[in-house]
Amino acid sequence: MSTVTGIDKAATASVVEAEPRVERVLRPVPKEGQDGLYTQTWYPICLSSELGGGQVIDREFLGGRVIAFRGENGIASVLSPYCAHMGMDLAKGEVVGNHLRCIYHHYEYDESGVCVKTGWNVPPPENACVFNFPTAERYGIIWAFNGTKALFDLPDLAIPDEELVVDAWLTEPPVPCSTTEIFCQVPDWGHLKFMHAGTMQTSENSQNLTPEFQFNDYNFGYSVESMTFAGEQREKEGGQEFPAVKIHVYGTSIIRIETYVNGNWAGVIGTAVIRAPGKTQIMGAVAVQKGDGSPEAQAAAQQQIEFHKKQVQITGDEDMVIYENIRFAPGALTGIDSIVSQYLDYVSAFPRANPAANFIYG
Repeated sequence: MSTVTGIDKAATASVVEAEPRVERVLRPVPKEGQDGLYTQTWYPICLSSELGGGQVIDREFLGGRVIAFRGENGIASVLSPYCAHMGMDLAKGEVVGNHLRCIYHHYEYDESGVCVKTGWNVPPPENACVFNFPTAERYGIIWAFNGTKALFDLPDLAIPDEELVVDAWLTEPPVPCSTTEIFCQVPDWGHLKFMHAGTMQTSENSQNLTPEFQFNDYNFGYSVESMTFAGEQREKEGGQEFPAVKIHVYGTSIIRIETYVNGNWAGVIGTAVIRAPGKTQIMGAVAVQKGDGSPEAQAAAQQQIEFHKKQVQITGDEDMVIYENIRFAPGALTGIDSIVSQYLDYVSAFPRANPAANFIYG
């Protein structure tokens, strides 16, 4: 029998004539930056420690750039980076009192982004302004909301801010995915077992059951009696069981976790900023009670912070392989993925906009 490059002709024909594969069915989810739009949520711009008094810094944001400056009053503002006059980069500007002054023609902007003065002492044009992002500073992080007005507040912790010791950090380098993929790990409770060797107790006598999630307009989350993790690294760091765990995601970019270890409360804020589509930087903060301020209390608080930072680091390291390699395209979901499906609905329905688009792109 004659062959073609060693393959039977009949066999070759049968391969060619085979039925085509069924088309892959995907669960559509809008991508950040699609049609130039981004989710309207709070994003961390930088750490508070990166912006000293009288300083100006710039950061990538939503595929463009923003600047942050801190006036003499200590208040941080996040603005678009190009002067309304000639487009000079305001990252090269200087802080004058509580204003930001462009070095080119000394157009001077207040905290709201309005030009209040020019270098030659003539009134600025009525439309002379830069985009002013709703800005907040909390948990050692400077935040900006993607919008003209914030749709919701930053999450509170169970303990008032003035009673907390907080340690914030950022993770380098940025990861090649988006906030949707990062925060999908919360409703994907099954990955707790496969990626973290973990279990959760949802009631006194039941383990590994789906926790009862609550989805609201701008947040979702759940509470469990305990979460337990295995693994050599966690055992070495002394962290395995965490009782009374409460987890909530706010918007699409902030997670708040509260728990107790050895009777001591701790709160974790995890967050991420979209520097550009497919380029997301993770930040976080750990908060513990400061106590009576004595040296012993300060040492105990620092020890608790280091413990929880290590737990967060271990979890992040375990999930990093996801962030670095996933090309998010949900499909072939099962009944076990019912919470993930609710999350995808939540993300898909979330308001999306980019009101600063004409200001932040050079």
